[in-house]
Amino acid sequence: MKDNVIDFRSLQGKKKNAAQQAKSAQAEMNELMARLSALPERTRMLIESRFTYLMMFTIVSARTAEMLKEEGFDPDAFEPDEDVTEYFLSNGPFYLEGEDESLWNGPMFDCRREGALYRVASTIGMDEKGFDLTLDLLKQEEGQDQWLFYSDGAWVEGPSDDYFDYLNGVRAGWFDDGDADFEPPENVADLDLSAAVIRALRNAGIGTVDQLCEKTAAELLAVKGIGRRSLEAIEAELSYCDLKLKKE
Repeated sequence: MKDNVIDFRSLQGKKKNAAQQAKSAQAEMNELMARLSALPERTRMLIESRFTYLMMFTIVSARTAEMLKEEGFDPDAFEPDEDVTEYFLSNGPFYLEGEDESLWNGPMFDCRREGALYRVASTIGMDEKGFDLTLDLLKQEEGQDQWLFYSDGAWVEGPSDDYFDYLNGVRAGWFDDGDADFEPPENVADLDLSAAVIRALRNAGIGTVDQLCEKTAAELLAVKGIGRRSLEAIEAELSYCDLKLKKE
C-alpha cells in the first residue's frame, strides 16, 4: 500500500523546478532576441536566414531518415554530402538554370556499398505558404553512367550521369546568393557595423577591409572596445561579403 501513496510535496517540488527551468529558458530566449535585434540590419538578416536554412536542413534530414527506414535501408549508413551541406547552410536551396524557379535543389545524402553509390536527393518547392519536400532514392552501379530510381520496391531506369553535373558548380563555388557584380567594400566604414565598432577599429589602425581580414579573432578581441558581440557582428558582416578573418 505504501508504494501507492502519492507524495504531493514531491510533485509540487518537481512542478516548481520545471516552472523555474521554463522561466530560465524564456529569459535566455529573450536575451538572445534582444542581442539579435541590436545587431545591424544586414547582420541580423544574415543570421535569421542561416537559422532558417539550419531548420530546413534538419527537416530534410529527418524526412530522409524516415523514408530510408520505410524502404528498408539503414539511415545511419547515409552521410550528407559535405560540399552541398556547407553551401546549403550558408546560402539555402539553389536552382538550375532553365528549371522551374519554384523548385530548388536541397541537401543530399550518400552511401557507398556493394560496388554502388546510393544517393538521396532532395527537391524543395517553395512559395509564400512554406515549402514542399520531394525525396528521390537513386543508385549508380560502379562503372555505369546511368542512375537508377527506387520506385515501389524496385530499381527502374533513371537519369544519366550528367543529372548531377550541377554538383561540380557547387564544389567549385559557381553558385552564389547575391549579385554577380557585387564587390566587397574597401573601407571598414562602409561595412554594416555600428559606429562604436568602426571607431574602435580605426583607433586600432584598422581602416580598410583588407587590414581587418589580416587580423585574427584573438587579435580583434584584444582591441579596446571590441568584445564578443562586436566580434560576432564583424565575422557575420565579413561572411556576407564572402570574406573572413585570418585563421589563428
